[in-house]
Amino acid sequence: MNKYYYKNGRNFVVHFERRKVYVGTTAFVSNMASQLIVHEIMKPLRWKATGDFIDLIDAKGSQCVAVGYKVPILDKPHSLEKIFK
Repeated sequence: MNKYYYKNGRNFVVHFERRKVYVGTTAFVSNMASQLIVHEIMKPLRWKATGDFIDLIDAKGSQCVAVGYKVPILDKPHSLEKIFK
């Protein structure tokens, strides 16, 4: 299941997969720059990056590389929603 968000002038796509979540945004200058933007957005949650990357399509149909994060078992389900408000 994918969810689409818009924050700070950028489109984000979030893909949920069991206890992992992948967050991506379209390439800004490079894929590496996009990954850094994702890491900055996710920093307040303190979720650990898994080192996994997948390709996703955002709401506008652009390809992006998404960074994987492990969702802590005791984490509140709406934590991610707060990040993208």
